[in-house]
Amino acid sequence: MIKKKKESAGERAEKKAKKKAKKRERSFVPNHRPSPSSGLCLALSFVCVMISLARLTFGPFEIREYSIVNDTPYSLETLNETVGELGGRNYLLLDKEEISSAAIEALPYLKSLEFDYTFPFKMTLHAIPERITYYSEREDGVYVFNEDLKLIETRSIEDPGQDLGEAIKLKLPEEVTINKAGFPEFEFSFKAADVVSLTKDIAGTREGSVATSVDFSDPYNIKVVLDEKYLICFGGLEDRSEKLSDVTEIFAECAPKMFEDRTLRIDVSVKSLPTYTFDVGINK
Repeated sequence: MIKKKKESAGERAEKKAKKKAKKRERSFVPNHRPSPSSGLCLALSFVCVMISLARLTFGPFEIREYSIVNDTPYSLETLNETVGELGGRNYLLLDKEEISSAAIEALPYLKSLEFDYTFPFKMTLHAIPERITYYSEREDGVYVFNEDLKLIETRSIEDPGQDLGEAIKLKLPEEVTINKAGFPEFEFSFKAADVVSLTKDIAGTREGSVATSVDFSDPYNIKVVLDEKYLICFGGLEDRSEKLSDVTEIFAECAPKMFEDRTLRIDVSVKSLPTYTFDVGINK
């Protein structure tokens, strides 16, 4: 018969202490399995936070006051109908480029739209007009162009309008066509941009002068009239810098003789042989 060894008092105390420690550990182990209700509460809390954040971010940019500064020939009613209802919309979410492009396409005398926002609720829309800079009388009507020589519209020959007084009269070749972008296309070497830049450069040869008519009907016999009394026969586009320098020097040389009613014809069409003549018809 095997006798069971008796435990000492110390061993019994140690075993009892271990049991108590295990019991405490079991009582403090958390339940890691989330309940469905706690997940729903977390999701709702997240949604509420996002809504509050959106209100703080976008709420102050709601368009509540809206006005148009209009310098175009169109009425405010026409501009409003074209742009669409902007009141109540969020300024930060407006597709300004799309709104501007659609309005410019619909209204040829509208050059651009500028959006000006005053925090927190006010927006001002500036309607910038397209200015008439050139016009050309053709068989099928009067072509009206902007400063970049882009076609604004074609008017009837019988009634071209009263707003062409300060525009530059432009003579184009008969064979010129208008492309889809609205610019003239020439059959020879130069482009619409050459017409614009050369006209500005020739006008710049005499301080204070402006071009009043330009003739690009012949690419080798370009003519520009300044102030309705100074005719510059430029020839072709070759040797452009030298010719412009010659025109500038002739204007400076003739300045003491250029009385108010005198006309002047400058011819730089032949390289290195610039000439000038006073008191001749500028159409010759």
